[in-house]
Order: sequence, then structure tokens, then C-alpha cells
Amino acid sequence: MPTVGEFEKWLTPQQVGDRIGISKQAIHKQIDNHNLRVARTQQGVLIDPSEVERIKARRAGRGKGGRAQA
Repeated sequence: MPTVGEFEKWLTPQQVGDRIGISKQAIHKQIDNHNLRVARTQQGVLIDPSEVERIKARRAGRGKGGRAQA
């Protein structure tokens, strides 16, 4: 479990969506499908910042239509 200080660096779904270029709703869908490392706090859902790079890399490997390239 991250420390309180580490949580200060974690991001909201809106912030992650803005950084990746997808909607907040798409991020929530990933959260609902348990595809992101998150913490549920009194302030809402927070996402591990390392997930941003992982999502970017995964999206870069997708071709047209959002499917993984062979």
C-alpha cells in the first residue's frame, strides 16, 4: 500500500484521461474492468501514475479500431 506522501502523486480519472487523450468515462470503464491499479479514497478514485505509461504503451500497440496488432 502506498504511503500518504505517495498518494499525493496519484491521479484522478480526469487527469489520466487528459494525459492519454481519452475520456474520463473510458478511464472509469478500465477501472470497472479491473484493468488499472487504483485506490478508492474519501476524495474518490485515485490512479497510480505508473498506469499512465502502461496505458500509453498498450494503446500504441493497437491498430485501427482499437484492436491489438499481430
